Amino acid sequence: MLLEVNDLNVFYGAIHALQGISFNLEEGEIVTLIGANGAGKSTFLKILASEIEPDQGTVSVGSRERIAVLNQDQFAFDEETVFNTVLMGH
Repeated sequence: MLLEVNDLNVFYGAIHALQGISFNLEEGEIVTLIGANGAGKSTFLKILASEIEPDQGTVSVGSRERIAVLNQDQFAFDEETVFNTVLMGH
C-alpha cells in the first residue's frame, strides 16, 4: 500500500468541503485529481501534505513512502532547471 485514505471529512463552518473520501493507492496505479472550483481538491492536497488536519478520517502512507510538496510559486525556481527543481523534493 502506498496510500490509504479512509472516510475523510472536512468542514469549513457549515460547508462540508470533503465528505466520506476513501480509497487505496497501490504501487503502479496512477491517479488524477479533477473537479470544479471549490470541489475540495486543494483541501485534499493540504491534508496529504499535513498542512491541515481532517475533521474526521485517516490518511496512512506506506512505511517506505513519503509525500513531498512543491508549492505553486512560478518565480521560486527561475534559476533552476526543471530536473533540479524536482530533485529538491528528495
